[in-house]
Amino acid sequence: MNSPMRTTLIMFIIATVMVVLALRLYPWPIQQNLANKINEPLFPEYSSSDVKSIQIETFVFVDAAQGVVERFIINQRGNEWFIPSRANFPAQNVARLAEATSCLNDLKIEDLTSEDQKDYGLYGVHEPDSDAVGGKGTRFSLLAANAEPIASIVVGESPEGRPDQKYVRVSGQPQVYLVTFDEKVLSTELSSWVDPNLFRMSQEDARNIKYIEIDNYSADPDNFATSGKIKHNYRVRIDFAVQSSQPQATLIKADPAGKLEDEPIALTLPSQQPNWLTDVLLRLGSIPFNNIRPKQDLVAKYLAEQTANVQPLEFSSMLNSGFYYRGRENEQHQFLAIGGSLSLGKGNGSRLTMNFGRLSELQRGSTEVTRYAFLSAELDASLLPEPEPIETDDPAEQRNYERDLRQWNEAMDRAKRAVADFNLVHSKWYYLIPEGEYERLMPAIDRLQIGQ
Repeated sequence: MNSPMRTTLIMFIIATVMVVLALRLYPWPIQQNLANKINEPLFPEYSSSDVKSIQIETFVFVDAAQGVVERFIINQRGNEWFIPSRANFPAQNVARLAEATSCLNDLKIEDLTSEDQKDYGLYGVHEPDSDAVGGKGTRFSLLAANAEPIASIVVGESPEGRPDQKYVRVSGQPQVYLVTFDEKVLSTELSSWVDPNLFRMSQEDARNIKYIEIDNYSADPDNFATSGKIKHNYRVRIDFAVQSSQPQATLIKADPAGKLEDEPIALTLPSQQPNWLTDVLLRLGSIPFNNIRPKQDLVAKYLAEQTANVQPLEFSSMLNSGFYYRGRENEQHQFLAIGGSLSLGKGNGSRLTMNFGRLSELQRGSTEVTRYAFLSAELDASLLPEPEPIETDDPAEQRNYERDLRQWNEAMDRAKRAVADFNLVHSKWYYLIPEGEYERLMPAIDRLQIGQ
């Protein structure tokens, strides 16, 4: 072999070796061994204890052609969670918060569905803020205290016939996986994240309700705003006496002009269940609300502190929501509500009232009618009767009286603190209650009389 041919052959061999080496050493995108990831956690290093913020982003159409990305955020401060887009209303649905922060723990890959971006629309895993025409998913992100993402996924469609499974994609990564995922944590409805126990009823409270009073009346909105004039439909009171296994109910009817009659009549409570009374009782511990509206800061302050010597004009903003200020009684600011009120007496000496205002405006994308409501509390001294003074020279009886009087004073102090705490919690907010719930809490008089 002559020298030129040998040189050419050597160069060819060298070139071939270099190509092979280049192919082996070139930093191609890493193709993970995805087969080995099946049944493995999608986020093996994830820790729910690091989560300080939950962010849910979804694309919502505002009309037939245009849409916006809506962001629903829940942030943690200290041990409490708040919703910035709802005036920092407390997120107190502990179970839902736990589900949201822990849902990525051991979220296992069940299948690799695709790595092709062309398939994103099919599986609904385009980022919600992408330029894609359709197939946009919901981005679910969990963030640390510094707002750095801990984990973020785009949740898309479910396979046909398998609603418990979802196609998901880690934000910024191409692979589409199939996982088992509970979509409840993707809800952007306020009701999904808040505590519906507006009356703050414990199981012990529920067993110790002393009475329920429904004051069912209505008003002409125009006249109500200037005069507070109302038209009664009825007033009913149900007393849960300790010495009787059956509650006792009295009804005060109204005449055609809307004026309550002078004498109450006994009302026979229905024996067949469910009925109007069970409707009311079941809702005392859980009254759903779809949204909230903050009161004016000064109004909230007056209601929280029950400030005396406040001019009626200071509460005029509440008329817009259907509440008319009628003065101060029992050391509390009192209101008439355009839709009536429901009160209950608790064994701790407090009377809690839910006042129902006007119908609210429809929320975007919703056809459900809601009604303004606000809650307040006051002391009901009749629930904590003072011990009768005694005239005796018996030291033992005198000690017993002094003990009873001390215990009564302590109970009154606890009741006052409970009232103040309840007013502090609710002073800032109007709650938007579905009209169907309102109608169950304030049943029509014909339901009372026929026992349904």
